[in-house]
Amino acid sequence: MGRIFEAVLPLLDQIDPGEYVEIGTSRQGDDGSTSIIAEWAGERNTKLITVDMDPVNCEYVKSTNILNTTVINDTGENYLHQRIYSMLPIGFLYLDNFDWDHHPDQTEQFVLDQQKRYAELGFTMNNVNCQAAHLMQMTLALPHMAKKCIVACDDTPFNKWWGVFTGKCGAVVPFLLGNGFKVLHLDLNENGENTGVILGRGFNG
Repeated sequence: MGRIFEAVLPLLDQIDPGEYVEIGTSRQGDDGSTSIIAEWAGERNTKLITVDMDPVNCEYVKSTNILNTTVINDTGENYLHQRIYSMLPIGFLYLDNFDWDHHPDQTEQFVLDQQKRYAELGFTMNNVNCQAAHLMQMTLALPHMAKKCIVACDDTPFNKWWGVFTGKCGAVVPFLLGNGFKVLHLDLNENGENTGVILGRGFNG
């Protein structure tokens, strides 16, 4: 999640009350997004629902005993399809699950390892499937979103030459823009390159 954490935090007190949902739970040794988002939720008297298709990741998070958190071992699509409409709306949604290959012309070893793990779970990890999964998740999540809410998309750079977003949520961004959301923040790395995006609905200006 990187620097996008810093930009999300001041927005949380501006959104409508609701649950926080993370699609793609923390893995051992990563940035610890689940514990951070759970802390945000607890501070605002709500809870986090974190969803991951890999049981290893789910068991890892359960073992850390994070408060205010429900861990669900399923795909984001299945969870959102089955989500009950009478539940609290989703105030904050973090999309960071189906992984993206940043260098498909020369796939790095850790990505090859991820692709092997996905295959063991019955999925084919490639960039088209990645974008399709995130778009399906957002399509299913949209009716559950609070009127004033935010969606944070990791690994979603803006290509200034093509004028489009790419990466994990390259298909999600135009979908949200067509449904009343606007870009609130572009996440930049230390080189000034965009690595993620935060979108919101119900914000003025």
